Amino acid sequence: MPLRDALEAARDDAPDAKMQLMAANIVEGVRAGQPLHQALEYYPRYFSPTIIGLIAAGEKTGRLGRIFEKCRDILRRQADNAHRMRKVTRYPKISFAIFIGLALLQHHTGLPYAAAALTAAVITVWALRRYLSIFREMTDRLMLFIPAVGALVRQNSIAMFADSLALVYSAGMDMRQALVVAAGTIPNIAVRADIERVLPQITAGQTLYKCLQSSRQFDGLSLGMIRAGENSGNFDACLTQLSEYYNKKTDAALTMVQQVIGPLLTIVMGAIVTWGL
Repeated sequence: MPLRDALEAARDDAPDAKMQLMAANIVEGVRAGQPLHQALEYYPRYFSPTIIGLIAAGEKTGRLGRIFEKCRDILRRQADNAHRMRKVTRYPKISFAIFIGLALLQHHTGLPYAAAALTAAVITVWALRRYLSIFREMTDRLMLFIPAVGALVRQNSIAMFADSLALVYSAGMDMRQALVVAAGTIPNIAVRADIERVLPQITAGQTLYKCLQSSRQFDGLSLGMIRAGENSGNFDACLTQLSEYYNKKTDAALTMVQQVIGPLLTIVMGAIVTWGL
């Protein structure tokens, strides 16, 4: 199916009026002679730099159909990661809501003041991380030094980076551009910044293995897999294996966190109720 016909079909199948209007504008942009990736840049809320970069590479190489499949895989993996994090944070959110409810009932104690202070702190941190990039980078870097949490963040970052790099590199994107796109999928800004620092070395002709040796985010296993992929010519396959390995480790760690956090928060809530009474 020609691209314009496919876009028109997607427009007609849009689930709501807002999405239909966005699809109609994209169709009009393509009809006016814009490349598809440029038409998508007007909607950063829906199309990340990773997706736009992939589509730009597909238009350049003439492999747009395969690129759409890669985009679908990335979106599915991102949705899986988001679902996994929601499961881990569900119990703490419920416990926090219960704590606020108990605080409102205990007027004769200092519990309402503690609840108000905790709520204000949570909202402040959330707002600063959302609207102040330097604060988010600082807190992301601090996470890397917290025992167990830092290792979990690194594992998840390496898995997402390796998975995205394998997808975009196998789609025909050159190494430097592929690194930019893959680094953009890493949620932790500190890890992303460390990877982006090696881009000038890649441009100068260094191998990825040599460049990432100076980064503190990659362990011996991940560096060894990258080196093996570069030496053997199966770069994307080695990266995919590396991503699957760290995804399994991350899943196991998150499962353990879920098992521990429930009893721990139950004890904390019991202590709060006892203090309030």
